[in-house]
Amino acid sequence: GSFTSSLKGSFTSSLNGSFTSPVVVNTPPTPIDKVNVIHKHNAVAMRETFKRRASIVRRQSTKCCFEVLVTNWAETVEAGAEQFRYPVKVEDVVEMIKANEKIRCSGALHSCAPLIESDGIILSLTKLDRIISIDTAARIVRMQAGVRMHDLCTYLADYGLAVGTLGTIDWQTICGAVMTGTHGGGLTIPSLHDFVRSYTIVLPDGALKRVDKETSPSLFRAMAPSMGLFGAVVEMEMAVVPLEILEAKMISIPMEDVVQCFDSLMKTNKYARVVVYPTIKKATIWTANPVASREAAIANGAKNNSSYANFRNNEEKEMLESFLDLCNENEFEEADKVLERVLESQIQRLKHYVGQYNHVLCLERNNGIPHAGNYHPTFVPFN
Repeated sequence: GSFTSSLKGSFTSSLNGSFTSPVVVNTPPTPIDKVNVIHKHNAVAMRETFKRRASIVRRQSTKCCFEVLVTNWAETVEAGAEQFRYPVKVEDVVEMIKANEKIRCSGALHSCAPLIESDGIILSLTKLDRIISIDTAARIVRMQAGVRMHDLCTYLADYGLAVGTLGTIDWQTICGAVMTGTHGGGLTIPSLHDFVRSYTIVLPDGALKRVDKETSPSLFRAMAPSMGLFGAVVEMEMAVVPLEILEAKMISIPMEDVVQCFDSLMKTNKYARVVVYPTIKKATIWTANPVASREAAIANGAKNNSSYANFRNNEEKEMLESFLDLCNENEFEEADKVLERVLESQIQRLKHYVGQYNHVLCLERNNGIPHAGNYHPTFVPFN
């Protein structure tokens, strides 16, 4: 039968053979809390409610063997675990590229696009995770491609510095975020690749090439978001910015008022986020702005946050899963009541708080909900 367990460790080999007792499985070197186990005979999935960025899927074959599959965060694409390679130094990347014709690069597997879908090998750059140097005067940091965003933020904070912009989740590798076009959080904030000063890439013949605006202007402009098309990025130099303390607020308004206030909202706040809930005709507005000090914001009524403040905590995520299930059962009135409770909980937690730049901007530290569905009759798909 099917079974579910937590997996820990680093993946070293694919699975073959039949199992008559519990088996310890090593998995790719990414934070994984849960697994999906799909029984191939009846295609019934035993879905855990929450997952990290990548999932491990085991499918039982007719011979009672298991094929290990790796999925991206959104569960929109999967690849065989045996396809993955984990270079630990640049020389490994060079040798792997020279020895293979079909290659995809991967980072934290956070993209929703089918970027790891391939019949060749997949180079996971997650073990190239060293921060090489920092020039605090010039505000330039040099690092390997697999450095995680949250690790870089922690490292820079000790110098009073920060990454120029952040996505909602900071589990990505810095290079993966650049290569897939991670965007800014406000009208005045450019996308992440705008802060890159140079790339070091491995070309198809194994040669190393430094790409910067001065010596390779055309290629530099084409690099992001190129998703590895021009070569495997192994190092980057990036400009960083002074670390800020941000005061954040959240309110709920009628959905019909969003259009009227949207322009002003975006122009008067450094960071802003609007989430519309059409089935209950409401919207939440979240804003964040720099303040002179944490103490000043606290004196103004803000709650002090010493770590991450998730846009949705685990209880609210469970309620949203319940909302989706109720919609799938055509229990729309009950579903909307659940959604109302989600917003009430969010507003109570996030009404007014202050925290360090990355702790405030990374709104889905628990990785959010990877998928939703067009379950509710008022959901209208975009063309």
